[in-house]
Amino acid sequence: MAETVITLGDRGRMVLPSPVRRELHLDAGTQLLVQAQPDGSVCLLPFRAAAEHGVGLAAKLGPRKGSAVAALAAERRREAQQEG
Repeated sequence: MAETVITLGDRGRMVLPSPVRRELHLDAGTQLLVQAQPDGSVCLLPFRAAAEHGVGLAAKLGPRKGSAVAALAAERRREAQQEG
């Protein structure tokens, strides 16, 4: 994907260039999840991608430190070590 520079409007609005919208299959009305990243960058995820990756509003219910599967596996390993 080519890089494109955009400028925020006076009310904080931005327009995604049509080549980007076409490449990502974003149509009018597509809902995007906006995530502020620790490094100061911004991530836009279509809700369908957020659902596929298990992120979104539900992820705010608890701390996100890696995947839930990895956390569960680590917990099971700790339990097995304590038992054995």
